[in-house]
Amino acid sequence: MAKKSAAKAVSKESKPAVKPAEKAKPVKAEVPKHYVVIDHPMDNEKLLHHHYVIRIGADWTGGGVEICIDNGEWQQCRHSVGYWWNDWAHIKAGEHTIAARSKDEKGKVVKKSAVHKCIY
Repeated sequence: MAKKSAAKAVSKESKPAVKPAEKAKPVKAEVPKHYVVIDHPMDNEKLLHHHYVIRIGADWTGGGVEICIDNGEWQQCRHSVGYWWNDWAHIKAGEHTIAARSKDEKGKVVKKSAVHKCIY
């Protein structure tokens, strides 16, 4: 019996002490109030056709989303399946820039996207 007690004593000593788990501190994520992102074409994308459908991700701000190609006039996009779309036709050869913005129901600009470049 002495052998069993000695074995138990050794195994108790070799086990590491378990500390109680510390409470996790909540992490505050920075969530943007509004967003506008040009999904396609991606920045510096090479376009393979003279017609392209631009896709923009944006939250609903009430006034819609517009795009501007090569610093031209702002054009309204259409909303479908959770994204904003614009058909870009008759693309000329060369480098182009695309920007997007969202507006509220009163027409005030709420958020602007980063400018994307693409090449055709």
